[in-house]
Amino acid sequence: MRPEGRAAMRGGRRPRRAAGTTGRDRAGGGGGPGVTRHQVRAHVTLLECLERMFPGAAHRTLRQFLAHHRVRVNRAPAHIEKMPLRPGDVVEVGPPGPRLAVPQGITILHEDRDIVVIAKRENLLTMATPKERDRTAYAILFDYVRRQRAGDRVFIVHRIDRRTSGVLVFARSEAAKQTLQDQFRAQTVDRKYLAIVEGAVARPRGTFESYLVEDAHLRVRATTDQSKGKLAITHYRVLRSGPRHSVLEVTLASGRKGQIRVHLADAGHPIVGDREYGSATNPLKRLGLHAHRLTFTHPGTGQRVTFEAPVPAAFRRCLAGAARGAGSRDVGAAPWRREGAGGEGEGRI
Repeated sequence: MRPEGRAAMRGGRRPRRAAGTTGRDRAGGGGGPGVTRHQVRAHVTLLECLERMFPGAAHRTLRQFLAHHRVRVNRAPAHIEKMPLRPGDVVEVGPPGPRLAVPQGITILHEDRDIVVIAKRENLLTMATPKERDRTAYAILFDYVRRQRAGDRVFIVHRIDRRTSGVLVFARSEAAKQTLQDQFRAQTVDRKYLAIVEGAVARPRGTFESYLVEDAHLRVRATTDQSKGKLAITHYRVLRSGPRHSVLEVTLASGRKGQIRVHLADAGHPIVGDREYGSATNPLKRLGLHAHRLTFTHPGTGQRVTFEAPVPAAFRRCLAGAARGAGSRDVGAAPWRREGAGGEGEGRI
């Protein structure tokens, strides 16, 4: 491993200036003893910047810098390889920093100066309610970013139901929050879910459309009275069909509370584990709904980015069992098999 405080030398010559940085490798230089500091000049990812700061270093070494909390961007800890950097950002690599406790209940998928993307586990609220204010995804993430750097904040952009697991994006500024919420209102955000439902779904793809209303008991249901309800549109395609259960990829064309659960139950295929809407089976021991993919325009870079939350282990076990069952057949491409990792910001299933 090369010394962290200076660039490696090849053949007695100093390596050429790294594109996208100031070209000044400073040990110390205001960053503390044993710190290599660079100022970014071009739009690059954090890993690309590290490659240019330490030419010839193995990717494994650079990833260890990130994993061991040795990298800071603009004085804040950074560990995401694909974190986008902009001209003017300052990247520092120094001695190992204190290891932050992994937040319980959430997984950090991506973070940069504008957003934090997480995977939420099931049975965890996105945001506070009168009955629960502390044990929420927002509270856990807020505490995490505050421990990274005092004064940092996160802002709620959207939510998913408590019993649903999956991907969520939070903003790191009011401006980023507004930009993202504008996209949700304009319905330019692509939201895809995995749903395991009861019974064999006959049509390989289709659309549910109805008006939904919330009753006095806070239960969402369909209504024929358009003046009282709000239009909800849900697209689906069948990924696997079996006599007992089917697996669907569901895409939201609107963002109404509980719309997936209501639409599938009204179609005669309630989500497994959803007793409130008529499910009689619970092979997962949880609600069979997972927000697995989120695509939007990054509020800072203007690029279209996609993030995927790993398919929960309970889903994988159920899917493996269903694949061995009699009468089960694959209809569409199975996202739990795909290796994923496409463009910037895209996760892996």
